[in-house]
Amino acid sequence: LNEANNDINNLLASTEIATVFLDAELCIKRYTPAASTIFNLIKTDVGRPIRDITSNINYESLPADAQYVLETLDRQEKEIQTDSGFWYAVRILPYRTIENIIDGVVITFTDVTANKVSREAYQLAEVVWNAESALTAIDLFGNLIAWNPAAEGIYGYTKAEALQMNVSSFIPSDRKSEMLDAVTQLREGQSLPPFQTQRIPRSGNPLAVELTVSPLLNQQNQLYGIMTIEQLVV
Repeated sequence: LNEANNDINNLLASTEIATVFLDAELCIKRYTPAASTIFNLIKTDVGRPIRDITSNINYESLPADAQYVLETLDRQEKEIQTDSGFWYAVRILPYRTIENIIDGVVITFTDVTANKVSREAYQLAEVVWNAESALTAIDLFGNLIAWNPAAEGIYGYTKAEALQMNVSSFIPSDRKSEMLDAVTQLREGQSLPPFQTQRIPRSGNPLAVELTVSPLLNQQNQLYGIMTIEQLVV
């Protein structure tokens, strides 16, 4: 029995999945160390109702969902977000004893932040790809790093061609200062209202476009490029 308890304690301590065991009264029986990053748990919280424990998750219906699982034996699964912006997949399951008696519930929290961000990035990429306006991005040297199909249709260059070019190839000589001014203002943290300018397509005949310029920031909140939405002015 001592060996089994030691094995369980080591298993719970080593797992990175936040897990909380509740008894039939929805009081805390046991929890993994990782659960302390979600709930404000200390050893003396064992035996306290889960509804009395503060947490940093946006999941007010947790006690009600746990009660539902206890009564119906139907698992509950949700995605919730913490106050600090992390996402967790929550799973609530009945707790079965070795005699197959339901004696509470088990709640697990699996960090899915990376997957969530990837899904959102993919959805954003789809929006960009299917947008009717030309969406482009350049680095701070003016090299094109993004070019959607609408940009291909407006300017006549394929994505493969455009990504080998510099934005200066599209800007009339008397308009080049506009982009330099935009970079300077974005570096200083200023926002820019949409403005009208001109661009040179493959045909060589200047086009009047309305430009919306936004900063591209890295994780350190530093400017590393510029994204533009470009619409033809009729």
